[in-house]
Amino acid sequence: MCHVKRRYQCILAALLCLMLSTTVLGSENGSGNSSASKTLVSEPMAEDPLSYTITSDSVYIQDPIDFCGSALSYSAISTSGNYNVRNFTGTGADKAVMEAYVKAICDGNYNLRLSQEYEQSYSSSFFSWGLDYTGSGNVSDTVNVTYTDSNCTICIYGTIERDNMKIAVWIPQSMEQVDLGLRYGGANQTVTIAGPSASAGLYKLSDGSFETTDGRLSTSLGYATVLRDGTPYITEATFKRDSQSSRDELWVRDFYRDETLFFCAPQNRLMTGDVYTLKDLIQEASWLNRSRTVLGNADDFDDYTWTLFFGAGHDGDFITPLLADFNEFEDLTVRVMYWDKNVEAVYYIYAEFNSSPYVIEALCAVDLNGGQAAVHSDGTYSIRIGETLDIGCPTEFGANYNLFTWEIAEGSSFIEISNTISQTCTVKANRAGTARVKVTYEYGVDEPDVLTGISRNVNRSKTFEYLITIQE
Repeated sequence: MCHVKRRYQCILAALLCLMLSTTVLGSENGSGNSSASKTLVSEPMAEDPLSYTITSDSVYIQDPIDFCGSALSYSAISTSGNYNVRNFTGTGADKAVMEAYVKAICDGNYNLRLSQEYEQSYSSSFFSWGLDYTGSGNVSDTVNVTYTDSNCTICIYGTIERDNMKIAVWIPQSMEQVDLGLRYGGANQTVTIAGPSASAGLYKLSDGSFETTDGRLSTSLGYATVLRDGTPYITEATFKRDSQSSRDELWVRDFYRDETLFFCAPQNRLMTGDVYTLKDLIQEASWLNRSRTVLGNADDFDDYTWTLFFGAGHDGDFITPLLADFNEFEDLTVRVMYWDKNVEAVYYIYAEFNSSPYVIEALCAVDLNGGQAAVHSDGTYSIRIGETLDIGCPTEFGANYNLFTWEIAEGSSFIEISNTISQTCTVKANRAGTARVKVTYEYGVDEPDVLTGISRNVNRSKTFEYLITIQE
């Protein structure tokens, strides 16, 4: 088996060298694979999606998290009615941070003005600001400005007690909290999408492969070309539609040791041109941030039910971008460069980390039917090596099952199974051949007692077997 794996890796390495040399040679005269014709399937991005131009109808507001940076400690986000509430803590002197935030967003051309201000000091200090939206966008919500009798679009208020400060920032959900580049204590920053090829277009070549219009990256269906701190690798890229979690998943596994890339988005929502950045993919779950959760292995990504999620096998841990101090990502972009529904898709990934490897960049092409088993009329399944499929227990009794137990009845060397005590079992194909999976499902049924005739609930069980054919 090791010899086969090494031979497979050698073949991939040879293919990679050929692809890269072709791309490099082709880039000298402005094209990639000169022997194959090209069709532009995705236009280069005309505008950076993180470059926000403020107009009279804009409803953007600088996210206070990005503005404050490490000057304040961010604790949590919550919602109240139509408002998102961000909560910060600091010392008494840190009130200057929020004063600077109010000044920055009201003195610039951001469709905001300061209309209410309150401050009183007793044994403790109490303060608040009320900001009105002045633009023509659809922002009509107002909230009471704490410590006053007036209402405004935005309320920022806080207390200082024994030099401990707490601040809450109330922003209506009709306004979009983005990073406009405003920073406390420093010059404004230019915020751009991350990745050298993030804005490139995409060609589809006559041989079915793909190449970015800048000539940097190319790949073929079912594979990902990965640049790990500049060193190229080729590995398999697979797509899985997880109907149970209502999400579509991209997997790029083991391109270097156990390093893995995972991305999921809500099921049937992706389309050509979608871009997700670090800000979109950060998880704000308070328990996650408190525990600085890391995952034991890549399969643990399946245990999280978020429908928009990025994870990486990185430096021995499997991580997801977290908010504030616990984040191990410096930057992140996932762009859907091409999406042909139910046919194929190409993703671009760029991730920067705060430890080695510092940069991972990937172009991934997947068959959108790759994780969907072919079901034949006789009830059997047919999949390919490396694919997974979800098979469900028969539904003759609806949801009134008490217990499900799955096992491999035959062919344990060809497949492996997980979710063995749920209604749906996941099967992964490892080798070509045939296998059988058996499910035992228990249910309760009311039956008359044979002696008394009184009805009582009795446990019954049935079994069902699935025949699975694994192809090369």
